[in-house]
Amino acid sequence: MSDSENDSEYMSKSEAEEELQTRIDEVGETPFEHLSKFVVEEVESPQEIEVTPEGGDGGLDITGRVGKSIYECDFGVEVKHYSGTVGSDVVRGLSGALNRHSCGFGAVVTNSTFTSPAKDAARESDGPSMRLINGEKLSALMVEHSVGVNTHDEGYKIDKEFWAQFEKFDDELISSGDVPQADKLDVLNETLRGVAKGQQYGPEIVDHLVLETEEDWTRRQADYYALAAAALGFLEEKEGEYDGHRMRRWELTEDGQEYLEYLEEDSGRAEEFRQEHILDLRIFEIIVERIKDEKIDHDKIKELIRENTEVTGTTIGRRAGTIRSWLRDFDEVKMDDDGKTAYDYYEKDLSSTWGE
Repeated sequence: MSDSENDSEYMSKSEAEEELQTRIDEVGETPFEHLSKFVVEEVESPQEIEVTPEGGDGGLDITGRVGKSIYECDFGVEVKHYSGTVGSDVVRGLSGALNRHSCGFGAVVTNSTFTSPAKDAARESDGPSMRLINGEKLSALMVEHSVGVNTHDEGYKIDKEFWAQFEKFDDELISSGDVPQADKLDVLNETLRGVAKGQQYGPEIVDHLVLETEEDWTRRQADYYALAAAALGFLEEKEGEYDGHRMRRWELTEDGQEYLEYLEEDSGRAEEFRQEHILDLRIFEIIVERIKDEKIDHDKIKELIRENTEVTGTTIGRRAGTIRSWLRDFDEVKMDDDGKTAYDYYEKDLSSTWGE
């Protein structure tokens, strides 16, 4: 991120919008997805929101949920960091993705502009409502809601702390897809059993989990578990078609098949096999190395996720919760007697488990 003389100067509203547009154009594709998420989060105050892992299903870069007591509705956002204009194909693709994910509305966010056919496609769509947010509108929203800038009586100043969080993307980071958000290991197991029975598409996995757990599941929640199983190497993604739409299809890997066999025949070996795969995830390697030296609490886990992965914003806390839950699967990781979220590492008899 280039330093600007406007960092230390007060700007008018129009100058601030122009400066933000310049910075928006300078960030890379992945940082722009996270920047767009921050704007949606600040403007709309959703109940849930996250950037989907790379290669996510169906053309949604950001997914979320709004509403609480009276109503709830899923939404999806497609993000395009372009030097040229965004065409109608992107808008039509978003419409299909919103339908597949049962979203009530969505948006395309870009640093650029939209073609006239793209605007027509959004206006004339008979599917979920869609908004088109171009670079000019995006920078105006950021100024209006103080995202990336701070408001003062004298004018506006660049929020250096906000922009600094994108600097980490200059380094090699752990993909968000390798930072699981699926805290119940029994549900992970049930997801694998469903795929083994032929429930290979997202909507089918939802139906399977509802039947087997007797709980309500959304498509997004079910996806968390399939993605977590893929991160562990138990599932792999294939192209497929469901209900007339292109959709991600999950298949068991050899390791996934072996793990299911252990679950049925040898629960102890299944646990060991699962733990071996958990420790192959780089974020767990980092956290376990820290546990060897000191106790770490929930905030420290969040900090390690923030520093080493592509994950940003409020979803860091939820993923830290999953990591904490998975760490409890290991007898060697203990919680403090006072009940705080802290862990202790014991050296004895761990060479085979921890790979030392």
